[in-house]
Amino acid sequence: MTGNRFVHCAEDAITVFDGSADFIAGNTISVAAGAGIFSNSGIPGLVISQNKISHTHASGLDLNCDGSIVQGNLVTASLSDGFQLVGDGGFCVGNKALGCAGVGFDVFHDLNVLSGNTAKGSGLFDLRNQGIGNTIDGTNNFKTVGP
Repeated sequence: MTGNRFVHCAEDAITVFDGSADFIAGNTISVAAGAGIFSNSGIPGLVISQNKISHTHASGLDLNCDGSIVQGNLVTASLSDGFQLVGDGGFCVGNKALGCAGVGFDVFHDLNVLSGNTAKGSGLFDLRNQGIGNTIDGTNNFKTVGP
């Protein structure tokens, strides 16, 4: 799913379940009553790249899948978390969460890699790492880190 524009969505703007998509890129999402992009996929390797998401009531990106690649996305003014990563072995590289009411990057599972990400103006924390063995390197820009 590429290059679409979603405005004033009554639910999640883009929802991915098992096998319904494997590449989501270049979409613009403005105002969603749910998440900007929600995935509950049992298929590893979902790629989410270069999407612009603003003003969501749930997380900008809410990903419940293993092995995802999340690259170059921008989430602004989410009323919840910017990026909620629930899955193992994913890569989150070069993303931005700006002015989100919750946590900029909320990592729930294990063995994920975060590199070159930025969070600013988060209501709770820029980063909360709740997993084991996650690699969060020095190229990330997180000023506040939660427990």
